[in-house]
Amino acid sequence: MPKAKKVKQVEPTFDRENIRALIWGLRNAGLSWKEVAQNATIRRAFNECGYVARVKRKKPLLTAEEKRKRLQWANEHKTWTVDKWKNVIWADETAFTPIWESREYTWTKKDAPDILVDEAVTPTKKFGGGKLMVWGCIIYEGTGFFCKIDDT
Repeated sequence: MPKAKKVKQVEPTFDRENIRALIWGLRNAGLSWKEVAQNATIRRAFNECGYVARVKRKKPLLTAEEKRKRLQWANEHKTWTVDKWKNVIWADETAFTPIWESREYTWTKKDAPDILVDEAVTPTKKFGGGKLMVWGCIIYEGTGFFCKIDDT
């Protein structure tokens, strides 16, 4: 009887196309998106390609124009002295509404320089109808006033 040959096992290499095919293969096999996302093979494939799962940051939804204006404002004020900033009062008002918000994950490269790129951020949007409206401010010396705004 001839000896059985030893077969060398080769680990699959994953690239974007292989991962996409793997995901759709699992979906076509009847798995839900949640089950696909929880699949260890998918996680290993992403890790081998240099990706890690991170919690998406929550930041206000800003248009390109709003981002441009913020950058312009920052550039105009970057040379201000401490004495100038002592005369500034930062104030804002907001409405709090009891809403359950869950975490959202994103796959990013391990060495990604900026975790606040649009793809890695869950945009938040303010809306009316809050149960509690408050106003507050901060000044150079520390916390300023904070008060509830009545519905009048």
